[in-house]
Amino acid sequence: MAYTEYYYDSDYLFDEDDDDVVEEEQVQEPKYVRGEPFFLETPESQERMKEVRRRLLQSTIQSNEANRNRIKQAKKYIAAIQPKLTMSKDELREKIEEQKKIRQGLLHSKNLKMMEMKMKKEIEDQEVSIENSKRNFFCAERKENLEIQERRYQIKSMENALTTLNAEKRAWKSISENTTPDADLGELISQQHEANDLTIEQIKYYSQLIQKRLTDAQSKFDDARFYIFKQLQIHDDASAAAEKQKQLQKEKEAIRRFEELRLEEAACRPRLNARKNDLFHDNVLHGNIN
Repeated sequence: MAYTEYYYDSDYLFDEDDDDVVEEEQVQEPKYVRGEPFFLETPESQERMKEVRRRLLQSTIQSNEANRNRIKQAKKYIAAIQPKLTMSKDELREKIEEQKKIRQGLLHSKNLKMMEMKMKKEIEDQEVSIENSKRNFFCAERKENLEIQERRYQIKSMENALTTLNAEKRAWKSISENTTPDADLGELISQQHEANDLTIEQIKYYSQLIQKRLTDAQSKFDDARFYIFKQLQIHDDASAAAEKQKQLQKEKEAIRRFEELRLEEAACRPRLNARKNDLFHDNVLHGNIN
């Protein structure tokens, strides 16, 4: 909490025109003089006063900064309208017309942009509707195809039934034509069944024979393909081994050349600190190192 400083002044307390004051009475001089604080100063009060002064200084700085900003804005505004102040009426009218044209152009471009966005949205909606129509068409087409397949299956079943009926009709017709008053109808029917069974057995035999031949041909084809695969794999392995051997030979040749160059360089390099027992250098000089 901030305290306000009160100052003591003897002129305000004792007036010469005051009738209540007794002249003979000795008036004691005041303890405080003008300009000194009325209350006793303590460390707490000093801290409070410092805080008050700091806040006042901060508010003053902020107000000064705000005033500076207002002055800057005013200067910018004055600099902006300064050319207009020196213009004549005709020039101002022309300037206003130019600004109106610019504004109308901006509004027109904005409207064009909005129309473009609207058209793009309509195009996207149209594309979505087209995709939906295609999907519905494909679904309808698939449904129609399923119905057509079902009808074809029904027609096929009816054709099979009709074929069976025609076969029975032909059988009964042949029986009726070959039948005599003395013929045995049961024997004729059994003969017809035996002929049909024989035909079915022959068809089964030929089908099994064809299936067996197809199986043998398939097995031979698989064996030939496996043999070709093995031959190709052997050729690839041999090529890879030859390539690897060639690479190893190149590496060995490079290592040999590097060793020769290193030995030649060691033999030609002068020794700064020659030693008598330098076995490596002596061997290089005498050719003991291959």
